[in-house]
Amino acid sequence: MKHFAKSFLTGVFIFLFVSGLLAQAPDTLWTKIFGGTESDIGKSVQQTLDNGYIIAGLTASFGAGFWDVYLIKTDSLGDTLWTKTYGGIYADGGRSVAQTFDGGYIIGGVLFY
Repeated sequence: MKHFAKSFLTGVFIFLFVSGLLAQAPDTLWTKIFGGTESDIGKSVQQTLDNGYIIAGLTASFGAGFWDVYLIKTDSLGDTLWTKTYGGIYADGGRSVAQTFDGGYIIGGVLFY
């Protein structure tokens, strides 16, 4: 039984090693940095119907409070089309975003006291 376990683990290791060698690196369409001079965190990215992207997260760089919901809309190349912040004096954060059927966006988030 010991020999079987050792042979099995060796086989799994070899399979994973060879699979890793044969795998192709993913294509990067573009790389961008969003945000300001303070801490900003992206939590959710979704492709939109116009082939752009909508990004939701938290920002300490912009908005009304210490942390606010941060929404960024980009075109297909990652260039910013618009940004929005939502929140008040407490810490707010966007955790999820999706495009709605009418072309708007819905954000799920959290309020920290």
